[in-house]
Amino acid sequence: MLGEYLVDTPYLELTPGVYDAIQTLVITSEAGNTIYYTLDGSSPQEKGTPYSAPIALEQDYIYSVRAICKNERGAYGEETSGEYQIGIDAVNRFSGTGVTADASGTPMTQPSVYPQSGTYTTQQRITIDVPIGYQAYYSWSTSEALTPQNGTLYTGGITMPEGSSVLSVILTDGNGSSSEVTQVSYTYQP
Repeated sequence: MLGEYLVDTPYLELTPGVYDAIQTLVITSEAGNTIYYTLDGSSPQEKGTPYSAPIALEQDYIYSVRAICKNERGAYGEETSGEYQIGIDAVNRFSGTGVTADASGTPMTQPSVYPQSGTYTTQQRITIDVPIGYQAYYSWSTSEALTPQNGTLYTGGITMPEGSSVLSVILTDGNGSSSEVTQVSYTYQP
């Protein structure tokens, strides 16, 4: 019965980042749930468009994609997001301005990891929101401090392992600076 209310997290098949040519974004739901998305950073639960086909990300624009799944009972899952810059001189697709900071005006330096810490009975695909100009590194080991040298470069969704685990994530910028470590705890019991 609880399974009827558990909803998967959508997966962005294109790794967030900077691209020099037009890209196509595919969003998937492993459970086949309805996906709602926005391209302007607004809430997909409130303002989302139902996903029905791959999305063309046009040249010279920045897209702040947010997506969420909704099952047939009307329950929503965890949200996923990613930022895509198509072209070096790209501007925000919806406001006409460049994006260099988050909504509060502060630099985006902390990784966002989805889904949040918790216990899951269905295997989840873990995603990390990587702001433009950054790279994310992750590790399942908590025995040593996470650095780009001992972490794994994030290139797309990570499969949640069975049992209890802690995922550590950092962001690095082009200057070699790293964010503080973000940790999320998962228990996956199929």
